[in-house]
Amino acid sequence: MNTVRDVLGVAVPTVQARIAVAEGRSDEAVAALRLAIAAEDRLAYNEPKDWFFPARHLLGAQLMQAGKAHEAERVYRDDLQRNPANGWALYGLSAALKAQGRTVEAAEAARQFEIAWSGADTRLTASAF
Repeated sequence: MNTVRDVLGVAVPTVQARIAVAEGRSDEAVAALRLAIAAEDRLAYNEPKDWFFPARHLLGAQLMQAGKAHEAERVYRDDLQRNPANGWALYGLSAALKAQGRTVEAAEAARQFEIAWSGADTRLTASAF
């Protein structure tokens, strides 16, 4: 069972990262998001999840903004291992592959995204909100 302290271990660095992004401190945002991911990975399994939005999606989006598509790809692939067929991660993976010029792989990830997202009523423009 997760305590509030456990969940705050994800929430606090996530908020710190969002503030760092708003202030133009990308490297600090990435570092904070890595802390959030580590804390998220320590959370005990619960259904529904105690932390609803994977911090990896935020990190992937931040890495993409920083021009680090190769690192973002690894983050999205890691997330898809934990959350198979997740539309947010598939969208980010497709964008990361496209940014690396890997068009065939990007198209396949985009196809998987379209399947996963087919019932959604929201259009994505990034892997995080």
